Amino acid sequence: MKKIKPFLYGIYILFFITAAFIAITHENLVLHWKWDFIDTWVGLMRLVLKLGGIGTVLFASLLILEYTQVRKLRKKIEEQEYEIQKLKSKNQP
Repeated sequence: MKKIKPFLYGIYILFFITAAFIAITHENLVLHWKWDFIDTWVGLMRLVLKLGGIGTVLFASLLILEYTQVRKLRKKIEEQEYEIQKLKSKNQP
């Protein structure tokens, strides 16, 4: 899990940088590079919805990953607290 988190964070950041780049420079891309895959405003809305959907899936996967890691760490803490209580009870007269 420790190896996959930085990978997902990288993908998440790269996605939002790319989406922001397209959103900010869309007019420049269309006018100077003749790169217009968005024909109408409906096409623009579809692109925004697709990017939002992908971003939502990425964000949800990160939340799920974080939640599972927190649960795992809490369980480990509880086990260690139980061990501490067990050792304390053995040492008391």
